Amino acid sequence: MRKIRLVALQSPPKTTTFKILFLLVIGCCISTLLFYIWTQYKTQQLRAQLIAEQSNIQITLDKLKVIPSPSTQQKDSVVQLNLLDNLLRARTPEVLFNHIQLDQKNLLQVEGIAPSALAIGIFINNAQQQGLMLHIQQVSVDEQGQVRFTIQQGAA
Repeated sequence: MRKIRLVALQSPPKTTTFKILFLLVIGCCISTLLFYIWTQYKTQQLRAQLIAEQSNIQITLDKLKVIPSPSTQQKDSVVQLNLLDNLLRARTPEVLFNHIQLDQKNLLQVEGIAPSALAIGIFINNAQQQGLMLHIQQVSVDEQGQVRFTIQQGAA
C-alpha cells in the first residue's frame, strides 16, 4: 500500500500579509487622492477658460451695440445691410434665393425659386411689411414645376 503524504504549503507570516494589504490600501488611497486633485485642477482650468470666453463674447456684443448702422464696402459704394436684413426677414421657408444683387442705384435684384406663385406673393407681401417695395420682373415654371422668379426693388 502506498502512503500518501500531504505537504502543507507554508503560509506567509500574518505580519507580511497585513503589510501587503496595508500597502495596497494606502496605494489606492493615494491614487484616489491624486485623481481627485487632478480633476479639481482640470475643472478650475475649464472654468477659467469658460469665464474668459464668456467675457470675450460679452465684449464683442458690447462693441456691436456701439455700431450705429452696419455697412460693408462693395466696389466703391456703401451697401446698407438693412436692405438684406429686411429681405431675409420677409423670406418664407418655401422661397429660396439663387442670386441677390445690388445695382448701381443700390436697388435689390433677387433671383430665386418657389413651389408656387402664391409663395412668391406671400414673400412680396412680407417684403412690403418690412418696408421693401418689390415688383416681379420675370416668372417662369421649370420642368419640375418649380416657379423661377426675378424680383426688383423699386416702383413697377
